[in-house]
Amino acid sequence: MSAEDVTPVDEEQELVDEVFWEKDPFRLAIRGVVLIEEVLEEAIDEAFRDGLPAELARLGRPSRVALAVALELITPDLGRAIVALGKIRNDFAHTMADEITEEHIQRLAPHARQFVPDHYDWERDSLFDLFQASMVLVYSVTLEMTEHATEQRAKAASELEEFRAGAGPFVIYHNGVQVIPPPVDPTEN
Repeated sequence: MSAEDVTPVDEEQELVDEVFWEKDPFRLAIRGVVLIEEVLEEAIDEAFRDGLPAELARLGRPSRVALAVALELITPDLGRAIVALGKIRNDFAHTMADEITEEHIQRLAPHARQFVPDHYDWERDSLFDLFQASMVLVYSVTLEMTEHATEQRAKAASELEEFRAGAGPFVIYHNGVQVIPPPVDPTEN
């Protein structure tokens, strides 16, 4: 493949692969959460007709996740998994942590397990492998959910516009009597 054949989508996928195949837990925690946040930010921004209001741009991660849940871009369960990953990321960013610990996995597992097949053996893999797999799963589910929500929102907006265009004049009744527009007296001609 030549340099001219590489698309932005290819470059983005290369970055995603690079981040999620990272063997350094510090880099995976920091960069993986950034990728998940970017997906959320894009979906939240698209949910607002004129883009994300400046007042909301300053929200912290837990508040942005809550906003994504409120906008029905992600489920509350996925939101909890993202917040758990964010807390692990913060451990790496703000402490001397340099390895995934049993405590990290205990914080993450209740939220990540729902995205893993029931037959998956959590005892089989190393702590790092569990963290890496959880990170990839949460990213993939976030991407899938936000894309679906964005498509549904676009479909609803299109249907609303079609309705508005073909609705014609509205008639409002009060107590069974037409009040807007005022009824026309058939004897007046």
